Parts: sequence; structure tokens; C-alpha cells
Amino acid sequence: MVRKLMIILVMLCVVAAGTTTAAQGTRMADKEVKKLMETIEKDIDLFKKAMGSEYRKAVLKSPSGEVDIEAYLKNLKDLAKKMKGRFDSKNAANGEVLAFLKYAQPIQARHDRGDSLFGAEKEWPRLSGDMERLGAEYGIRWKSSPDYWKASRLNDKELKQVLESFQKSIGNFRKDLDKAAKKAEVPKAQREKVLDAAKRMEDVAKDVKKAVDKGTDASGALALLKSSVEQAKSFIAQNNLEVSVGSSWADVERNWGKVRSGFNLSEF
Repeated sequence: MVRKLMIILVMLCVVAAGTTTAAQGTRMADKEVKKLMETIEKDIDLFKKAMGSEYRKAVLKSPSGEVDIEAYLKNLKDLAKKMKGRFDSKNAANGEVLAFLKYAQPIQARHDRGDSLFGAEKEWPRLSGDMERLGAEYGIRWKSSPDYWKASRLNDKELKQVLESFQKSIGNFRKDLDKAAKKAEVPKAQREKVLDAAKRMEDVAKDVKKAVDKGTDASGALALLKSSVEQAKSFIAQNNLEVSVGSSWADVERNWGKVRSGFNLSEF
């Protein structure tokens, strides 16, 4: 069984090396997020400009109260500026992004109901699309209920630190695994193969960090990491090593969870 698992792992290495695109595992670099925020600001201006002048100063009445359109659009633009101003290499502006998207969501809700956007219907898809892309970077599904939104993004520097911790935890786990497997008298051939797999896991984590440095796609390497983590977990269970490697393996799983979060891989 272990032999089959190792063969699969080698095959995954080959696949990952040739992977260039994937549905998940892609991530904007900080500079791309900043650029998207700048684009959103411009899109808000275009949306407002497209709106009929007679509506910009109108007041909408609804069961929940009155909405001054001019004041609403001004607040929307101010929140976009605040979000962009807060975002930098040391701060992902999670709170500001969440506040901005929640404030903008009623326009999407109005559009989805088929209600008028007062002449700006053609401009909304572009602005909405940019908001959807921004939301995806923060783990938010733009067209879902805002009641369940939670903005969570690690900037480039934070994610690289997480990946460094992940690499270190894999190295510690590999040492513990070697000792535990010897003590449990796991056959040498099986032991060496799983240790090689753990070393490859460490190397792939470095590849993911390089992808973050360069702003390139990491989906192939992440798929390999996922498979490697699952296989290591299976090997531990099959050989009753849970107690022997429990502490170091817990660190691997904890750091892997942070990596998943950093790439918004909740369903990966």
C-alpha cells in the first residue's frame, strides 16, 4: 500500500511541474490587489457619471428607511479610498475591504431584483465584477449573503512567513517520523520512501514560497502539498504512529491550515 502511495506521489510531482493553470491556488500579489482597488475607485466614478443627473440627488424610500443617492455614492467612494489607503505590505486592510463590500452590496441586490439603477445598468457589471474579484482575494463570495462574509487575506510578507514556518514544521516532523518509524520497526524500504516523500513536501513548500515571491500560479504545487499531507497522515495511521509524532505532525497540520487560508482554499 505504501509503495502505491509513493508511486502516486511521484506521478503528482510530474503533473505539478507541468501545471500552469487551475481553478484554485491562484492568488493576486499585493501590487495587483492595490491596482484593483485603484480600478474600483475609477469604476465608481464611471458608474456615478452614467446615472441620470435627475436621479443623483434623489432620495429613495424603502421599508428600512430613506437613502440619499448622492450621499450614498459619496460614502461608497470614501470607503474605497479608505480601503486603498489602508492597504500596504504590512496591512491587508481586511476590515476596510469588508466594510466597503458590505456597503456596496445593496446595489448588487437591487440589480439582482431587476430594479432600476437609474441609467447606470451598463456600468454596474464592470464594477460588480471588480468587486467580485476583490472579494475572492479576501475569501468572500460577492453574490452570497453578506451576513456570512468574513474578510481574511494574508499579504505577501505574511504568507511567506507562514510558508517558512510550514517548511520548518515539515523538517521537524521528518526527524520525528524517522525515529518513530525505526522504533516501530517499519520496514526500511517503506520508511525511506515516506521520508523521501516528506522531504519532497518540504521542497514543494519552498516552490510555493517562490511563486508568492514572483507572483506566479502555485496551484500545481498546492495540489501536490495537499496530496502529500494526506498521504503522510495515512502512513501515520497505518503504522500507529499518532502518539510518537503527534506534536510535530500537529504543527504541520496547523501550518498547512494557514497556507490553505492564505490561498483561500477552504474547499480545496
